[in-house]
Amino acid sequence: MKSAQPSEAGPEHTPGNGKAAKARSAARGVQPDANIAGRLRFESFLLELSAFFAKAPPDCVERGLDQWLEKLARFIGVDRISLWECDIAGGQLHLRHAYSVPEFPKVSTTVATATFPWLIDEFRRGRIVRCERIREDMPAGATAERDYLARLGVKSALGIPVEAGATIYVVTFMCIRGQRKWPENLVRRLHLVAEIFASALGRLRAERSLSLSESRTRAILRAFPDLIFVLDRDGVFIESHCESYNDLLMSPEEFTGRTMEDVLPAEMARLFRAAFERAARTRDVVELDYVLPVKGEQRYFEARLVQRDDGAMVTVVRNVSERHRAASKLRDSEQQFRVAFTHSAIGMALVSLEGDLRQVNGALCQMLGYREAELLSMKLPLLTVPEDLALDLAYVRRAIAGEISHYEIERRYLHKDGRIVWALLTTALVRDAADKPLYFVSQVHDISERRRAQIDIERARLELAHMSRVSLVGQLTASLAHELMQPITAITINAAAGVQAGELEAAPETQALFQDIYDSGRRAGNVVKNVMGMLKKENPPHTKVDLNGLIQEMVHVMRSDLLGHHVYLTMNLASANTEINGNPVELQQVLLNLMPIPPEVASSHLRSIGPLAGTHGVPCALITSQPFGLV
Repeated sequence: MKSAQPSEAGPEHTPGNGKAAKARSAARGVQPDANIAGRLRFESFLLELSAFFAKAPPDCVERGLDQWLEKLARFIGVDRISLWECDIAGGQLHLRHAYSVPEFPKVSTTVATATFPWLIDEFRRGRIVRCERIREDMPAGATAERDYLARLGVKSALGIPVEAGATIYVVTFMCIRGQRKWPENLVRRLHLVAEIFASALGRLRAERSLSLSESRTRAILRAFPDLIFVLDRDGVFIESHCESYNDLLMSPEEFTGRTMEDVLPAEMARLFRAAFERAARTRDVVELDYVLPVKGEQRYFEARLVQRDDGAMVTVVRNVSERHRAASKLRDSEQQFRVAFTHSAIGMALVSLEGDLRQVNGALCQMLGYREAELLSMKLPLLTVPEDLALDLAYVRRAIAGEISHYEIERRYLHKDGRIVWALLTTALVRDAADKPLYFVSQVHDISERRRAQIDIERARLELAHMSRVSLVGQLTASLAHELMQPITAITINAAAGVQAGELEAAPETQALFQDIYDSGRRAGNVVKNVMGMLKKENPPHTKVDLNGLIQEMVHVMRSDLLGHHVYLTMNLASANTEINGNPVELQQVLLNLMPIPPEVASSHLRSIGPLAGTHGVPCALITSQPFGLV
């Protein structure tokens, strides 16, 4: 085994098969001529190989490599030639091209460091590996490599690495039909062949990379909406990329080769010349915004100038007219909203998702009685009547969840002075372009006056309904009173006749009974008349009433009830000034409501005012009259 760089020393060797070698050994007299002929043939082969790849277009290199590997294998008499590629920083060999005789076993297209550590390490170090006898020449540490080549039946092998930048190309030669030697002169020539192959692959890779880069650049430029101009050191247009001529003052054919002063308006040319010089002086990117009249309209542009390494200036120009118009519309819209928000007669507020007041207008401050700074330091729930807060929060959660975009409810706010302010609240949720909730815009309309008017209307409606019922009851009562007055009048007349009929010679008890009936009938008639007067909304007539007489009359009326309950009544009446101004019927009704007291109630009542002596120890009620009324 030999592993070393090829050297210039060593005998010449003519590539060929084994029989030719034996013939040359037998005819040593003609050895120099045979070596010269072999060297000439190999040099001719190298010239032809080099000329092919020097002229071959990129799309023919791959196919040419396969063809020349086969030619080389037949030329030097080997069974397989493989062209591998390996990244210097990597640890794998990847098969790119190969030729082998039909009987050669199939080999792997990828060889990893873990599989053949010694072999790949040798190639990465740039060492040529020569094995004339696989088992004898492979080192002890190359067990995996030796076993692998033995399984393939390889008897002799040669590997030549060639470094090309960050890539190592390896050309391997294998023989399975017999052993062969790898003399220095052959290895040196095969090294030249390997360099030609590596150079062809490297050039192909570079051209493909350049083609891919140019393709990407063209694709980017096609998709690039901006205008690109390249100017030389003197400000002369030398290149341009313009997918559309719509934003140009003239076509590229017209301005190429002319200075910016020849192409642009004077003022614009001065601006660009100053930016041009600043970019050249600072080597930084210089930005420039300008307005240019193009085809009868004002268009807005922004330009970026940067100097290339060769001194040329690259200028990228973008039409920002649409963005400028959109920004102008946005400013107008914001101004309109700000004016409407600030000067609105309706209370307005911007409220965060957490309930913080971000912005309020004067109408809301006036409605709630707070200054703007005070409101902005408060949370909206603190201004709300607690009973109304749950409904509002439910709507807020639905809006944030995306179920609704806005809502409208009536709610009560707490004024700074503590009174209730009724309001109609209209709230809308504002979202960003990604549909993320941002904040709420709330309009608060004071409806306290309307609410009070509704309450007054409701009260009037209830009173009207009550009056309707009272009117109906009055009509029924009037009809009933009219019907009652007839029998009451008859009873009174008959009783009066009985009292005045002296010829009947009735007993005194009978006369008293008639008098009783007459008095009761007269009182009943007065009560009915008084009720009818109340239903007609007439003020009851007030006259001078003798309170003592009224009490005595009522006691007389209630005598039977008192006797029935075993109640004995003692009257302690005032002796003078017992006249009052009032309605006798109403006063009688009051006394009637007070006098019929059951024994148990009377007993309790009397205990509360103190014990009074009565006949046979029976409790008795005490009625007194004072000049100012009943006590």
